Amino acid sequence: MPGHLSEMMSVGRMVEVLEGLQFNKREEGRLVVDPGVTNFLIRATKAAAADHLDAKVRHLWRTIPQTLR
Repeated sequence: MPGHLSEMMSVGRMVEVLEGLQFNKREEGRLVVDPGVTNFLIRATKAAAADHLDAKVRHLWRTIPQTLR
């Protein structure tokens, strides 16, 4: 069963859903995301990545201070 993210949920609740996401043996998970959450994630990612939009997520993840993870 996929996790659901809705623009009506708090950011804290969204984090809880993401932290509780279940993965299969291929390390894949499923999410149902509404348009509001999609827009939020796109803007937040662009703001966080700034000039590094061509970098791989796994590489940029390492540059985020531990306190923000």
